[in-house]
Amino acid sequence: MTATMVPPSPTPTPKPGSGGLRHVTVRANLMPDEVISARQTVVVRKQVMLGVLVVVALLIAWFGLSWWQTHAARGDLDDAQSRGVALRTQQQEYAPLVTAQFQIGTIGTQLHKLMVGDLSWTSMLGTLRSQAPDGVALTQVGGAISAGAATTNSEVKPSVLNETGKSQIGQLTVTGTAPSKNTVAAYADKLATVRGLTAPLITSATSADNSHALTFTINLVITTDALGGRYAAPDLSTATGGH
Repeated sequence: MTATMVPPSPTPTPKPGSGGLRHVTVRANLMPDEVISARQTVVVRKQVMLGVLVVVALLIAWFGLSWWQTHAARGDLDDAQSRGVALRTQQQEYAPLVTAQFQIGTIGTQLHKLMVGDLSWTSMLGTLRSQAPDGVALTQVGGAISAGAATTNSEVKPSVLNETGKSQIGQLTVTGTAPSKNTVAAYADKLATVRGLTAPLITSATSADNSHALTFTINLVITTDALGGRYAAPDLSTATGGH
């Protein structure tokens, strides 16, 4: 077994003038533990109360903000409902006008469908007479329309002589008397220049015994240019500047 020898500690030498005395600093807390605990409890209680007050203040602020937003939303809703009632009242005041406008639109649509084949026969007969050369007398004019409500029971077949590019809506038959075949031919040429008529075809030109007058029949094609257009639908391309 080995033992280690440690030299003894030197004895402190007193400082000169101290008289050989040492001052020792001693600190002691003589406050009772109950008082210290009570003070700590008071501090903690204050902190807790402060935190509770802060939370309560935040809750009050949030509640006030929610109440204000709800009140504002209810005010906006009331205003919207009031405007809705006012608009419904105005709508009821103008209900007769709205109804009349709707009825006018309905009538216009019905007239458009009904009068697709609107053709003024009075104007047509006047044109046929005004184009007749001297010596030509019309005895009978017959027509068949194949468009809209003016459609007759006669079937109108498309003509291959229609070179106008317009749609064919019917046929016209003109019967009369003329002094010569040249007059009949001249009359047919003049009818070809009438707006809404095209493809004149002389189907007969005969003379009775002991008579210098010829009885002729000319068939013509009626195109869409002959329609009156009083109740036609508006041309949207023209109204909007289209082509």
